Amino acid sequence: MTKTNDKMTRADALTFAIEKLHYLAQRDDGQYLEAIDVLTKMHAAITKPRTKREGPTKARTENERLAGELAATIPEGGEVTAKWVTEHVRGVLTTQKAAAVARVGIDLGIIAKVVDGRKVTYRRA
Repeated sequence: MTKTNDKMTRADALTFAIEKLHYLAQRDDGQYLEAIDVLTKMHAAITKPRTKREGPTKARTENERLAGELAATIPEGGEVTAKWVTEHVRGVLTTQKAAAVARVGIDLGIIAKVVDGRKVTYRRA
């Protein structure tokens, strides 16, 4: 095993099984070859690298739209809380969603985050 936490991964388990089946296939008339092929394909499927997305995700696109609405809804010169956002921006139902939308707005540069101790508010940038 190659991991430092001594837990066997699925890829490690498949590699182990393939090696053992190769050993058994050498001593037998070949009934294990089909199993070796299937396990090899499974190993290739779990170890192949993930492909990157071309553009933003559906959630990111929606949050960008909501961030624009949030920036337009915030009163000029005022600061709002996540709870206020859930009450005044359509499509934002929870404070967690409000924070995610505000984070996207901060990334876009249209919203600023103000932290005062434990109190977090948002204002137009």
